[in-house]
Amino acid sequence: LRIHTHYMKAMLRRGRCFARIRQYQEAIAEYERYIQLVLEARKSPQSAASSNAACTFDRPIDITEGEYSKARQELADVRKSMRQAAANDQAQRKKQREQAFGFNRNFKDAATAAARRRNGGGGGSGNNSSGEPASGGGRSGAHDRKKQWDAGAGSGGPGSRSWDAFGGSSPKTTGNGGRSKSGSSSKASSSSGKEPPAEGKSGHRKSGGSKSSSAGGGGQQQQPPPAAKPAGDDHYSILGLAPQASSAEIKKAYHKMALKYHPDKNSEEGAADIFRRVKLAYEVLGNDTSRMSYDAQRRRGR
Repeated sequence: LRIHTHYMKAMLRRGRCFARIRQYQEAIAEYERYIQLVLEARKSPQSAASSNAACTFDRPIDITEGEYSKARQELADVRKSMRQAAANDQAQRKKQREQAFGFNRNFKDAATAAARRRNGGGGGSGNNSSGEPASGGGRSGAHDRKKQWDAGAGSGGPGSRSWDAFGGSSPKTTGNGGRSKSGSSSKASSSSGKEPPAEGKSGHRKSGGSKSSSAGGGGQQQQPPPAAKPAGDDHYSILGLAPQASSAEIKKAYHKMALKYHPDKNSEEGAADIFRRVKLAYEVLGNDTSRMSYDAQRRRGR
């Protein structure tokens, strides 16, 4: 396209390419230059033929009438397309402005309505014909209804709530530390007259355990007896095994006693200490090297 500045076909090609990519100003400039060179060449054929600026293989004077008419028609089409694109662009901008204006207007109306509802001046929150607040109001109406409910209006008097049998306090405890339920005192008194459980029925309770006294304050809960500690400090005795026990038996005994005396499972007094001793015993006997050293120490201690 840059072979010669007056290459006529190159002008048409550039104009058509600019028109396709909708760069109408550049396309019109190329077409007008093409038409101007053809007109100048027709007015003075001698000067156009002898001009050094003319292209030797594609001169303006060699352009036929059909090619010239086609270029003029393409120029008219480009100008028409440019006017149509400008009109479409203007209509699109107008539509966008109208949409933005409608959005702003709707937003303003909604904000005004919300402000009126908050101030009690609109949205059904005004007064009805009897002078009382309307039931379909906004925030103010809901706030008034809440205040009436808290004050006990319409539920049997001020401060009375049919659903609150405890007067706003917790149903578990009262100010004096006792149970607030009506049947708690009778339950405590009836439980104080019960006989203690027979010996041997529970493995976690001792026969001489404490129980609630009928003559005392009553209602005191029994404390769980302390867990029975394994005899001796010997690791085998702690796990309840013989020194000849296998590794599988040691692991099984550890899991059984750890599950029984784990602090999360057993809340008896001394259970945590037993669990610690059981864990220490398994750490020593669960490893073959440490078990051999421990057995040698036991034999020397004898």
